[in-house]
Amino acid sequence: MDSYAVATEESDTREAYSSSLDTILTKGSIWRTLLNFTIPYLLACVLQTMDGTIDLIIVGQFSPLVSDLSAVSNGSHIIHVITNVISGFTMGSTVLIGQYVGAGRHESVSRAIGTTLTLFFCIGTISSIVIIASSSLIIRTMNIPTEAMAATSDYIIICGCGLVFFTAYNTFSAILRGLGDSKSPLVFIAIGCAIHIAGDILLIGVFGLGVRGAAYTTVSAQGLSVLFAFYRLKYRHNAFDFKLRSFRPNRSDARKITRVGMPIATEYALVNASFVFISAMINSFGVVASAAIGVCEKIGALARVPASAFSASVAAMVAQNMGAGLLVRSRRTLWTSIGMSLALSFVFFAVVHFIPIPILRIYTDNGDVIAAAVEYMRSFNFDTLLVCGTFCMAGFFAGCNKSLFTLIRNMASTFLVRVPLAYIFCHASEINLFKIGLAAPIASAASIIICLLYYKFGRWSEQTLV
Repeated sequence: MDSYAVATEESDTREAYSSSLDTILTKGSIWRTLLNFTIPYLLACVLQTMDGTIDLIIVGQFSPLVSDLSAVSNGSHIIHVITNVISGFTMGSTVLIGQYVGAGRHESVSRAIGTTLTLFFCIGTISSIVIIASSSLIIRTMNIPTEAMAATSDYIIICGCGLVFFTAYNTFSAILRGLGDSKSPLVFIAIGCAIHIAGDILLIGVFGLGVRGAAYTTVSAQGLSVLFAFYRLKYRHNAFDFKLRSFRPNRSDARKITRVGMPIATEYALVNASFVFISAMINSFGVVASAAIGVCEKIGALARVPASAFSASVAAMVAQNMGAGLLVRSRRTLWTSIGMSLALSFVFFAVVHFIPIPILRIYTDNGDVIAAAVEYMRSFNFDTLLVCGTFCMAGFFAGCNKSLFTLIRNMASTFLVRVPLAYIFCHASEINLFKIGLAAPIASAASIIICLLYYKFGRWSEQTLV
């Protein structure tokens, strides 16, 4: 092959590579761009949240034991804490890759992807070992009701073995969002969700494996989702070649990912730790209260999906716009996202607020559990609306490389408001789930005030990663 042909082939390869990374996140109508990018991710979040709820629903319908419901709600909560923290860390990769794309530095994208995959494989492996080794300590710390201890241990250990798969899925999804692809994760989780439902019905409903069956299908479904995600990144995008030499981590990129991702991961850890702490206090009131709060958390997680989806979309979109130097567009993206997430979240809020019992019956027919859950949701549900502000602002500041601020803000609202209020209400002369549920929305309101002050007076627009 002559030199002209070689040069032409290399030029075509570079052009194809560059075009595969072109996105519209820095162009066009903000609300339309945000909506088009968010809808696939929103649906993926709904399916992922439903995927995490499937075990609770099917166990609740097929098992006559309230203790099994408590075991799955507590066990899945622990696994969700770990995966949520890792997911927060991966946002550092989304922001870095997004800013490289926005700045047109396509040659740096492959290097960042290789660093991301290597870094999070190590994190997933270590997390798996830690969660398995500390399962007994976790159960004791959470005050799991005695009758639910064994089943909770089974769920945590089995899912702990599959944490590498959970980590891999979140890593691939973060990379794809940084590239501007929010549709592929929707496909992956839809396939995984379908497999999960079928597996749960088979192992729990037919073979009667109960809590262990729920854990087996959770891990299997996540593993299959990872295979599809790998195929998409390798064969549909030209951003990474998956050759062994490409997995060598770059120290500079690793520091940048950590700079953004670590504060977000720490923030997620603290938030979830506060909810685990609150759950542990409520667990001491017995298996009915434990099951009720577990069900409410699953419903609340689904209701918070719009805010969560827009938060991730804002991080990716603002990262690209900040990388391209489009400050005004970044600002408008924040306020547009808050308005759109509020509109969607209000639907969830209204349904849960006005017709809670039919929703709760999806999870359990136990009258005592339903009554306790209704009391808690009457106040806790207001957090569905308030998190639209806190989540979208967190995504915005992450896209601006100011995730350390969101960590400090969240520490203040968590440890100065949410946890103290929950502790006071839990140790009142008479347990009142309505008052305990108020702790979350009051903390979110305080968080919004802090964010608005930083947005007005802080130096969030001065620095990007690239």
